[in-house]
Amino acid sequence: MFHQNFAPGDFGGGPSDFVVKQVDQILSHLTGILTTVAGLLMMAMMAHIVLDVLFKWLLNSPIDGTLEMVSHYYMVGLIYLPLGYVQRRGSHIVAEIFTQNLTRRVRAGLESVIGLFLFAYVILFVWTTSLEAVNKTVEKEFLEATESFIIIWPTRWFLPVGFGLMGLYAIVQIFGNLKVARSSEAFTGRIGTGI
Repeated sequence: MFHQNFAPGDFGGGPSDFVVKQVDQILSHLTGILTTVAGLLMMAMMAHIVLDVLFKWLLNSPIDGTLEMVSHYYMVGLIYLPLGYVQRRGSHIVAEIFTQNLTRRVRAGLESVIGLFLFAYVILFVWTTSLEAVNKTVEKEFLEATESFIIIWPTRWFLPVGFGLMGLYAIVQIFGNLKVARSSEAFTGRIGTGI
């Protein structure tokens, strides 16, 4: 798959290019925050599991709700919050069997079309998961562990946030790909996974 990560001068100097560049910078900042949160969730999950095992074997008293916390907080955040980062780097799993020999311009045009389909799907997904998150927030959704209750409604927001950021990045990439597809010169930006 043909993904570009755009350098500061790649959007040119027009007003719309300036806006796209500014949006890209804002999204980059948000992506960094969400990716950091996902990393912290991963470390918290590891610590929680290690403590649970230690308490179980040394004190014969496992931590109540470990399974529920891992499956409803840590794993959900770890999977969905960094989706913007994955989209930004073009790190989704792809098969380039038919596109690897296309010119950069043709691949950029194809990526623009794919980006539009991705954005349409993401809008639908964000809408439905947001409705579900609102409903579960109003209900104050929780799970019953062995000895306690675990509030899980906040994790319902990880999906619309993660997919929303991925969709916004898809739009920024569409603008960049369209610029490459319309240009008569070779693309001067970086191609691949480097930022």
